[in-house]
Amino acid sequence: MDLNKLRSFVAVAELGSLTSAAGVVNLTQSAVSQQLKELESELDTKLLDRSRRPVSLTKEGAEFAPVAQQMLQIWQTYKEQQTRKDFEGNSPSVMSAVS
Repeated sequence: MDLNKLRSFVAVAELGSLTSAAGVVNLTQSAVSQQLKELESELDTKLLDRSRRPVSLTKEGAEFAPVAQQMLQIWQTYKEQQTRKDFEGNSPSVMSAVS
């Protein structure tokens, strides 16, 4: 599963628009649409009802949205922890080089 696809899905879920979501994730509307189709294919379920404007989540999409948000949050927390470890791990050598 691709985190970029999850970001696009969450943006569409929150904004109700492929075009608005595209602006948030810095992709074209076409690229976001393609990502969502691929995600739906991976999950073997339809996440969005594209027949109406604004687009809306299907029942499955509404169930998946909080899961996708959690997955992104877990990844973000992990990255922050690694950055903190890297910074703290490099701190003593920088300090000893200065002193």
